[in-house]
Amino acid sequence: MQSKLDLDLFAWYADEVVYRADGMLEFHRLLKNYACIGKMPGATPVDPFSLLRHKRMDRYMIETLLMHAAGLSLLFFPAAKGVHRRRGEKLRELFEVGDESPLGNRDLRNALLHTDERLDGFFKGYEKVRDGILTHFSLPQESTFGIGMDGFTAEWYEGKLSMEEGANLLAEARRVKAKAAMHIPALGLRNA
Repeated sequence: MQSKLDLDLFAWYADEVVYRADGMLEFHRLLKNYACIGKMPGATPVDPFSLLRHKRMDRYMIETLLMHAAGLSLLFFPAAKGVHRRRGEKLRELFEVGDESPLGNRDLRNALLHTDERLDGFFKGYEKVRDGILTHFSLPQESTFGIGMDGFTAEWYEGKLSMEEGANLLAEARRVKAKAAMHIPALGLRNA
């Protein structure tokens, strides 16, 4: 039998799992709805500034979805060692999250969480500034995103996620959310 302390801690982690999974699923839903704006039959064309805002909104929403995915991933597959590693192992056991889980994929998570380092890398190797003008540099790669009914795709610096991987990630979020939500009401936390 688990101690009261163990159950309380599990409840807090379960609540965080629900929060992160909800964030992923809600922003996927919003992206699907937002992607339909202006694509309906009879929709009026929009000006270029509106398209730029639309593209930025896509990026805001996909990045928010990915940040929730990164938070969920870190609960089960923490980067740090020691107590964090043991917590991840225990949560993977309790939530039946295997090593092959899409939550364990660190490529896109790391690319997103280390954006500052990626930008630094792009701007290494500047040639000298002559008369106040940079003589050589390359711009960062454009990020690309796609949205589907059941999944999404993203490419962010060196991190990539295919549509199938995005669908698997959302399915895993739904699965761990359902498992976590079973425990939250009984432990007196918010309704999941």
